[in-house]
Amino acid sequence: MKFFFFGSLMDGDILETVLNRPLKENDQKSAVLDGYHCLRVLDEDYPVLVSSPDKSVEGILFESTCEEDYNRIQFFEELDYKLTKGTVRLQSGETRTAHYYADIGRLDVSQEPWFFSQWQQQDKALMLRLTQIYMYYYGSISAEDADKLWVQERNRLMATYA
Repeated sequence: MKFFFFGSLMDGDILETVLNRPLKENDQKSAVLDGYHCLRVLDEDYPVLVSSPDKSVEGILFESTCEEDYNRIQFFEELDYKLTKGTVRLQSGETRTAHYYADIGRLDVSQEPWFFSQWQQQDKALMLRLTQIYMYYYGSISAEDADKLWVQERNRLMATYA
């Protein structure tokens, strides 16, 4: 399956934590999704895609044929997003059909743009730790229960990383 990642999963450390395996050299390619821009989720460190016909979102195209990769990504993303299909452009100009996670209306969206480079500098350390904690529970509890732990751990860790 081909995925287009536009947020924290563009980061190799986060993606490796979610997948529980090292990335292969050809797993990721730079890609662009037209017709959207990224805004920050209110009171969170991750983005959501918002329709905007004249804008584009830079991200990565990630391809895996491994069902376990798909299941782990779903566990990480499934509560706040739905898997949607779209067309992305590669640097070569070629296009690919890929799946991306779109908001299902559960998220409060700020008007603040989300930038990957800014996120890596300011928020990655906290997000990496939260992702490690969250994914530790993969296969043993539901995503709903893990999400409750996410909120508890986020509040606890905010003092450490703030």
